[in-house]
Amino acid sequence: MAICTTILFIGCNTHKPQFDGVPFEKDTSLEDTDFTAEKLDSLSNFLRKNLETSGMLILQNGKVVYEYGNIKEVSYIASCRKSVLSILYGKYVENGAIDLNQTIGELGIDEDKGLLDIEKTATIDHIINSRSGVFYEPVNSGYDKKNILERGSVKPGDYFVYNNWDFNVAGYILELKSGKSVYQEIEQQLAIPLGFQDWNIKNQKKKHKKDKSRYPAYHIYISTRDMAKIGQLMLNRGKWNGKQLVSKDWIEKITSTITPKEIVNKRYGRDESSPFQFSYGYMWWLIDNFKHYPDFEGAFTASGWGGQYITVIPKIKMVIAHKYKVPKLVNWGLKSGGVSEYSYWNLIFNIITGKKNIAELLSKEKSVKQIIFFIKQEDQVTSDYDISESAINNFGYKFMNRKDYKSAREIFELNIQLYPNSFNVFDSYGECLLKLKLNQQAIDAYKKSLELNPNNEKAKKILKENTVGNNG
Repeated sequence: MAICTTILFIGCNTHKPQFDGVPFEKDTSLEDTDFTAEKLDSLSNFLRKNLETSGMLILQNGKVVYEYGNIKEVSYIASCRKSVLSILYGKYVENGAIDLNQTIGELGIDEDKGLLDIEKTATIDHIINSRSGVFYEPVNSGYDKKNILERGSVKPGDYFVYNNWDFNVAGYILELKSGKSVYQEIEQQLAIPLGFQDWNIKNQKKKHKKDKSRYPAYHIYISTRDMAKIGQLMLNRGKWNGKQLVSKDWIEKITSTITPKEIVNKRYGRDESSPFQFSYGYMWWLIDNFKHYPDFEGAFTASGWGGQYITVIPKIKMVIAHKYKVPKLVNWGLKSGGVSEYSYWNLIFNIITGKKNIAELLSKEKSVKQIIFFIKQEDQVTSDYDISESAINNFGYKFMNRKDYKSAREIFELNIQLYPNSFNVFDSYGECLLKLKLNQQAIDAYKKSLELNPNNEKAKKILKENTVGNNG
């Protein structure tokens, strides 16, 4: 079967920084932090062996406690751009230049193929919390087709769907109201006052495709350490060196829930058993399922494809900036690398809780059966090891990657016992069974996965391609 792919060029020629900037102070003692030198060494070893992280920086109490990879490198931050944009809006909402209740129709926003009258009643507020009800295809990827409804079928404000059309229009609105480009606003509101060290406005580039939409995507290219400064500003509730750059009220507004986790779960096929759950605010994701771990209360994150993150954990005064350098030539139809959402959040979970990765149990003395027995005896909250659904699933894939499919099967079967309502577990189990040529059992697993998540496109594809009864 032919594979339809799209080739995109991500990135641009990197220009030297415009100004020197101001580096963060480094915490060399680690006395007032959640880290030890041994823990940080272990983190570096884990990243080298397991993830494609290109840059990572951790701040605690406003100081650098950890850095990994090339934190100076300027590269694409994917959908983290939206969270950056939400910060820029604050100034203009506060001074009255932007009225969040103004409709896009009143602003003259339209498309060559036309917007419907009901779509034009969407307000700026609806646009920046992704509830516009405008189901129009954007110039770039990020069009959540499986959750897009028929145009005109819902009123603005009634339905959440993550659609880059909204976000691209949000960029256009800021430019319209400010009289400046998004990139000029980043420079003046963030890069200069925060002392970005690697900023150059010449590195920024929009993506236009006027045959699809009038509104370009405002891609942003910055370094890991400058991402961390944005996170620290958010942690400081808009204050920097004693000056209120962004109002505290605006920071609190954009990091407050508009779309609850129940709706987000429904869109992405998750349920209460999923270890990482989020609600959505104004272009920021809010961590909303760490009731057993109070350190995560009030935490939020910017999130971008491939492993771009700015994560803020106020309870412990921590900021984490994480990068995967997206190659300039990306084939979106094939595997193109990156750090998965599961892998990143497992990493953050283990950093904050101090839990060990269950892969550390692997040794000549401990067989897979012994590890399974160990996990069964442990309590997820009190265990020294991370035995969440996603951690066990990743553990199973370690054996899959070694082509030890029998061991992987045992791990996935354990995960099914522990997390019977997870579509992802059944999906992984089905993948393993196909490798073992147990097609009928694999089909049953994929059917169960699809039952738990009707939007699982992978399961639909596998079920369509595989016939019943081959070696079942």
